[in-house]
Amino acid sequence: MNWKNFDNNAAISKIGKIAFLILITAALILFTANSVSIIAVLITLILFLLAYGKELLMPYLNYEIRLLWHIGYLGISIVKVFIILLKTKGSLNNKDLDALSNYFAKEYNKEVAIDVKEFAKKNFYRPFNLTEITNYLSQTLKTKEKYQLIEQLFRFCQYTGGISQIQNKTIYKIAQKIKLQAVHYQNIERKYSQKQTGKTEQKKQQSKQKKQYYKNKQSTRYNSINLAYNELGIQPSISNADLKKAYRNLAKQYHPDKFAHRTVFERNKAKEKFQRINNAYSIIKKSRNLS
Repeated sequence: MNWKNFDNNAAISKIGKIAFLILITAALILFTANSVSIIAVLITLILFLLAYGKELLMPYLNYEIRLLWHIGYLGISIVKVFIILLKTKGSLNNKDLDALSNYFAKEYNKEVAIDVKEFAKKNFYRPFNLTEITNYLSQTLKTKEKYQLIEQLFRFCQYTGGISQIQNKTIYKIAQKIKLQAVHYQNIERKYSQKQTGKTEQKKQQSKQKKQYYKNKQSTRYNSINLAYNELGIQPSISNADLKKAYRNLAKQYHPDKFAHRTVFERNKAKEKFQRINNAYSIIKKSRNLS
């Protein structure tokens, strides 16, 4: 049962049932001389406690006891290794806590993940004895499990922002202490180093493309302004007053009303020219911050 969603009223109800069962048991023991009946009642009581005892106790236990219950001393030792790795950053932030919680949610379940998060928050600044922890892991884990642990540490670092030099050194130290073969460690390190290098190169390429985009955009902008001046037949050094005068003369010259009695071809050409004049004037006005 999910102890985080445990209904306290249901818990009280079950406690009441147990209390009632104990009272019945006591009454039977007091008023029944039959030893068989007494044994049967006691067995029933024990079975009831075995069935519901964990559900009743779990919501009220300390998070460390719950963790010990769920993942054992081995699991807690691995949690401590992850916390030691996070310590290399110097401080603990919510992103790192969420990453840790998500990892253990996948490895175990959401209940364990919540308690791991709480454990990390409360014990982050506590000095863990890495030698003691890794000695235990070295004796307990098989070679394949040691390999998986080191790989998971690399993956976790990458998930929380990339593998720093100090994290790399820490993982290497852990690998040595749990007696993982050097060739296995090198395989894992090479794998994740290549991934990180690939990501770094990708970021550089994206940054380069972004700069080129803005450079092209800026170049296009200047080309547009030059074309606008050419469209109006004026120089960029022209004054604002002369600019307005040049625009008005051209607009008057190519206004569609002046071509109302011309051929369709001439009317269309004049209309296109009039639109280009207006567009060019708008571009220049914007570049000069004119209203």
